[in-house]
Amino acid sequence: MSGNSEVKIDRTGWSNGSNGGQARSQPNQINDVKEAGLGSFQLAVQAIKAVEFEIAMKHQFHAVSCLNDFPDDPECRRVLILAALSLSDLFLYVRQRHDEVLKVLQQAEIVTLKIGDKRSRLLINLHRSRIYQIVNRIGKAIDGYTASFKIINELNDEDIRIQCSEFLGFYSLLLGRHKECIDYFEQATKLDNWREGQVFNLLIPIYSGGSAAFLGQFYRGIALLDSQ
Repeated sequence: MSGNSEVKIDRTGWSNGSNGGQARSQPNQINDVKEAGLGSFQLAVQAIKAVEFEIAMKHQFHAVSCLNDFPDDPECRRVLILAALSLSDLFLYVRQRHDEVLKVLQQAEIVTLKIGDKRSRLLINLHRSRIYQIVNRIGKAIDGYTASFKIINELNDEDIRIQCSEFLGFYSLLLGRHKECIDYFEQATKLDNWREGQVFNLLIPIYSGGSAAFLGQFYRGIALLDSQ
């Protein structure tokens, strides 16, 4: 086969030469990439519901690789941010590719800076801090949590504080504030307005139970552990 007849496959699965003998125009190819990204995000959401977290992670990485090409498209920006946060959640279970997840969070942060989305940027910073905590980069985790905590106080928005309760719990845990840790984690388990693609953090009842035991509240600790 000659070099001119080589077929390359793009991210949508379309060949760059022809499809069934009919060439794809550039506008159609661009639209295909966008739809592939949005579609991959929905496949990830379905995989999360089926508790297939490794498959969900693959779909989210593919979604980001496509949607990152559309920095001026509001829907693509919105879904890219959701996919980045979802990847952070999935890392809690898969425990792989944390460097790549951090890079995706950085990409999403650039988007939030461009559109002035302070809330999403705050969440991204908190998710990044949680990853640092899990991979035992405690100094970076504390720095990130501390900076985010200051922003939460400056915003003085109770809804934001509630949305960030899980991360405030992890921050309190690092500081040895076990009562605050339990209170924040209990608040996190009562959230009813979950974002699309979010995964519940099973570490919450484990750390809540551990903090209760540390405070001598053994029966409460057992009850929190049993809530998994």
